[in-house]
Amino acid sequence: MCSDVGLATLSVMTAHGDDAAALERLPRISARETWERMQRGEPLLIVDVRRAVAHRRVHIANDILYPRREYPERKGELPRDKLLVLY
Repeated sequence: MCSDVGLATLSVMTAHGDDAAALERLPRISARETWERMQRGEPLLIVDVRRAVAHRRVHIANDILYPRREYPERKGELPRDKLLVLY
């Protein structure tokens, strides 16, 4: 399940702000730590914030597509009861 995409640093968000700039200020964890949390069964939601064309090429299994530029229109769609892992 851990692909080359997962080798990049992943952002983690426990609560999201009201503007797209908030995404840039998120704490970061490694792909390895994300994978370990997934293996422990922690409630994570993997969120791909890239464009749809990049997502179609390669993505992490069971992720959701949520392009960063769509954040203002879609901000209410993300759950607040799970740790959100953005990549």
